[in-house]
Amino acid sequence: IHIGGTADANALDDYEEGTWTPANGQVSLSVQSGIYVKVGDLVWVQAYYNMPSTSDTTGHAVTGLPFTVKAEGFSYCATRVGGESSQIVVQLNGSATTGDFYKSDDTAPTNANLSSDYVLFSGCYRTA
Repeated sequence: IHIGGTADANALDDYEEGTWTPANGQVSLSVQSGIYVKVGDLVWVQAYYNMPSTSDTTGHAVTGLPFTVKAEGFSYCATRVGGESSQIVVQLNGSATTGDFYKSDDTAPTNANLSSDYVLFSGCYRTA
């Protein structure tokens, strides 16, 4: 399929849908779903998981993104965390398959802060 002309640069030749498994290095997540759609170098991800009851004070992060974020890129994903009253975003950093969570006051919620909550997020990023 060509979009906006017949040049090779306009060819839609890389489309993929699949699943991925969100993880965290300090606690075991109860993953409900992790899906993605990749078109060219643009990746849309969605995740839904439950946090265990934990007292771990490590900043919450998600690992296992389906593709590495482009080296010179970053992205923010919209997030909903049950039990949290402040807005939380997931920051995806370049050259990684991880995302760090931040509250609106630029502090990182810990795994303990999210203990027994559910986490939903989705967003787009570019891959190499």
